[in-house]
Amino acid sequence: MSGGRISGMTREAYVLTGADVFTRVMQNEILGPDGIKDLEEFLKGIEERSRKASREYTEFLNRTHEKSQAYQKEAALTSHANHARSIASHIAKMKGSVEAAKIDYDNPRLRLECLAMMGYLRCQCEAMENYIL
Repeated sequence: MSGGRISGMTREAYVLTGADVFTRVMQNEILGPDGIKDLEEFLKGIEERSRKASREYTEFLNRTHEKSQAYQKEAALTSHANHARSIASHIAKMKGSVEAAKIDYDNPRLRLECLAMMGYLRCQCEAMENYIL
């Protein structure tokens, strides 16, 4: 995709819709016996994936807004920086929640909280990788 929207969706709509669908699909997996292991595996790769996607997305924004007004470029980069900070905070929070879920193994609420963050992070990375504005 050359950048823009998927079926007219903004980045926010894409992330919210995708995370909701992902959470529903993965719920039984995460509540199952290997759920904690799945969450830990996800955490191992998400930091690097998000950094790489963020770098590429920033380059895309710089190329896209090369000839546009300076304020448009600044607005796009500021918006992306806000998303990047949100991603970093969700990763940090998910790490703590996974540790808590390991301690309180039979607590489905903790696992579902981790799953919601997993869906959000996955869809944020997809949005950057697909250059959704």
